[in-house]
Amino acid sequence: MQVITYEIEGKKVVMVPSLNCGLTVEAIAEKDVPAGVEYTIIDSTEIQVDTELSIITPSMDKNIADLWEAMLAMSAEIETLKGGK
Repeated sequence: MQVITYEIEGKKVVMVPSLNCGLTVEAIAEKDVPAGVEYTIIDSTEIQVDTELSIITPSMDKNIADLWEAMLAMSAEIETLKGGK
């Protein structure tokens, strides 16, 4: 799965696009990454997980909540693959 990564205010951001939204990953990046911020599209297996993470809770918007759940699941899978807890 491809993800969009960028940095803003010193924080690394990983955006997980919806697989069934009808847009390409590139189109999602152009639409959703803040204007003027450089981004990279990478395979999710290339994500480096820091030992210290900041958790930002989503608003109650259902689409954001669904995305949040997908990101948490992916994070757990990455930790399992890395041999974490």
